[in-house]
Amino acid sequence: MGRKDHTSLRWGYSTGACAPEDARPEDHRLAIGATVLILRAVEGIGRCTRQGLDCPPGKWAVTSGPRRLLAANLARAGMTEGCWLLELGVENGAELARHTLNPRLGVEGGISILGSTGLVRPYSHAAYVETVRLCVRARQRSGDRGMVFCTGGRTQAGARRQLPQWPESAFVCIGDFIADSLGIAARHQMQEVIVACMAGKLCKYAAGFANTHAHQVEQDMALLRRQVRACLPRETALHEALRHSASVREALLSIPEGGRLPVLHGLARAALEHFSRRAPAVASLHLLVFDFDGSFLFKESLRQAPGTATAPLPLPDDSTDVSPEDTSPDGQAPDIGLRYFIDRP
Repeated sequence: MGRKDHTSLRWGYSTGACAPEDARPEDHRLAIGATVLILRAVEGIGRCTRQGLDCPPGKWAVTSGPRRLLAANLARAGMTEGCWLLELGVENGAELARHTLNPRLGVEGGISILGSTGLVRPYSHAAYVETVRLCVRARQRSGDRGMVFCTGGRTQAGARRQLPQWPESAFVCIGDFIADSLGIAARHQMQEVIVACMAGKLCKYAAGFANTHAHQVEQDMALLRRQVRACLPRETALHEALRHSASVREALLSIPEGGRLPVLHGLARAALEHFSRRAPAVASLHLLVFDFDGSFLFKESLRQAPGTATAPLPLPDDSTDVSPEDTSPDGQAPDIGLRYFIDRP
């Protein structure tokens, strides 16, 4: 039995001689020259129940990259004949899986063993976007054509309350990657996309930002002030006060309660126009807008008639969603590891 420590992940393996007929329906059978290798999970690794993870339904959730690496390394080690059983396990894998996207992706009973090169880039932007891609692709391969993109935990919880009829697999946290996520949805033939956000993100969406992270772009306060002037032209004292507001939240709290919703509706309409240019093939685009405490404010919608959409905007320069074949910029399958799928606080 071999074992390795990696943060909270502990995995193990064992090998032994066997016969080909010992393979179970959920096992993987790998050919290494004249050798047959039966790959079996014994603890903490889930089984695939749906399409979309490069692993046939019913099999252990060990995708083609790790299977290929295992076979290549065993061949280098001298495994050239006979039939061998390789058992893999991950300590506390079932518990770890509860904090990942696996239940949503259709992996039950444990974590999934993913990757392509054996290298992991923890919390990279590429990995976050790839997570979104996997979720959308799983929906497409299940025959579904709708997604609910949420900016964070509170908007996701709020969106679930507003959309109780939508399945769990439709809800995906996209963080700051709005342009990448819309592009992925369009390329995977989604016909309805709902984006759940709060006012801060809404203002950035209305400005057309591709990535809304605070380190990448600042709030477009000038846009917000223009919207306030358009909706509340007689509130001259408010216009002056907003010149000194440092954030969208501060500015909205300065607006009389009766005037806030018209301002936000105007920003939502502008945001949906930008969404339509980034995803012209998506027929129905919607925004669910939530207050800062997570309470629901309103829904704004835009429906695009076939053939009337404008040309798509280019994706941001650092986008990893550049290929319909779901490859990374270097032409290889993206490097995905366990840490990419663990929910961040």
